[in-house]
Amino acid sequence: RVEQNAFAYSQIEEILIPSTCKFFHRFQNIPLLKEINVVEGNESYRSHEGVLYEKTEYYGWMLTIYPGSKTDEVYTVVDYADNIFVDAFLAVDVYSSGQEPYLKILNIRDCNGLDDIGKASLSRVRCEIQIPDTNPYYQSYDGMVLSKDGTELVQVPSKRNGTLVIPDGITKIRKYACEYTNITELVISDPVENVESAAFWRCSKLERVRLSNRMEEVSSDMFSDCQALKDIEIPQ
Repeated sequence: RVEQNAFAYSQIEEILIPSTCKFFHRFQNIPLLKEINVVEGNESYRSHEGVLYEKTEYYGWMLTIYPGSKTDEVYTVVDYADNIFVDAFLAVDVYSSGQEPYLKILNIRDCNGLDDIGKASLSRVRCEIQIPDTNPYYQSYDGMVLSKDGTELVQVPSKRNGTLVIPDGITKIRKYACEYTNITELVISDPVENVESAAFWRCSKLERVRLSNRMEEVSSDMFSDCQALKDIEIPQ
């Protein structure tokens, strides 16, 4: 059993989890960590290319830790993954502060069980997200994640900056969809009718917003912690 922050801020670059380990806490804060491997025969954990997966009771196999100093530029989520932990890529974001992270492309392949990635599970992913046409739940567009039918904006990578224009055809923006992005200007296109709460939470550089003329409601936390926000344009 390995508790939270058991190796916090150590110089460890690699961890090997024995077959007998049944609990490895998801928060470890190891800046130099490059890979986590698991001894064969462990029923609770698996590793793939140094990335840790955990077998959970309610969510199946979940990607739980992507090491912050892993040097691969491309990573593909394994086919057996059912979910992605909300902070699985937190270390990549935190420990690459001030420099471009190694990870450039995250491929979500034919993960047929991965049907609920719209609850902030990729909000800390700074790289481009690619999803194949064969995925039954999602599609990728310009590095972003959309619902399969293209009507819902699910996730925008946090590295997105400058002006974000919501793509044509989008009618709904999901909760946390643009969390932590570096955008400075936002244009919510007119087809958009529904923007869920906290959709733009902690967009610290966001200054200007133009709302859709079909939006009937703006939730109190839609732009929570957007401290640079100066102007919101409401169409007549």
